[in-house]
Formats: sequence, C-alpha cells, structure tokens
Amino acid sequence: MSIAVPGFERKQAENPFSYTDDQIAERKLALKYMREMWPDVNPMHAEWVYDLCKNTPKDKLDEVMEKVKTVPSKHLPCNDPRSHLFESSQERSQERSSVSDLRSPSVSDLRSPES
Repeated sequence: MSIAVPGFERKQAENPFSYTDDQIAERKLALKYMREMWPDVNPMHAEWVYDLCKNTPKDKLDEVMEKVKTVPSKHLPCNDPRSHLFESSQERSQERSSVSDLRSPSVSDLRSPES
C-alpha cells in the first residue's frame, strides 16, 4: 500500500558525491565499523572523514598527512613541543616552581618537634 499525495514527492536522501547503491551500502557498513571502533567520535565527523578519504586522490591524502606531521597547528596544547607556545609555557612553569619554593613555611613546618 502506498500513500501518494499528488504534487508531493518523497524526500530523497542527500547524495552529494553521487554514490551508487553499492557505494552507499559500503559507506553505511564502514561508518558502522567506525562507530564500533571509535564510539566517542561524533558521527558527523566520521562521515566527513569517510567522504574525504573516499573522494580524495591518494597523493593528496598523503600530502595532507605529511602536512599534519610537519606543520605546527595553532590548536596544539601548550605542553606539546611542536606548539609555538611551548617555550613560554616551559618558562612559566619554571617560574611557578621557583615561586612555590620561596613560599612561606607551612603550619607543619612551624610546629616544634615533639620529644
């Protein structure tokens, strides 16, 4: 039984990369495996990665991966040696440790030794 309303069409799934039916099935299966392997990854990000890897030539992917390894990102944590903030972060941590060494004695240091 089909409920067809004249003048209205059923919504079609978006297919911006013009995948065939077999490719759509392969994509669904790959995304399922990705969700099982990396359950904490946002499903939308997994779809982006799949589409990027599937639709980008191998040499371009190799170029992107090499760039990730060699070009520092502005989104690295301060304590990462590849970060442009690494040296200043190290200096600040050394300053903090030297300041903590100069702190006033604690209450336990002021207590007289018990005999």
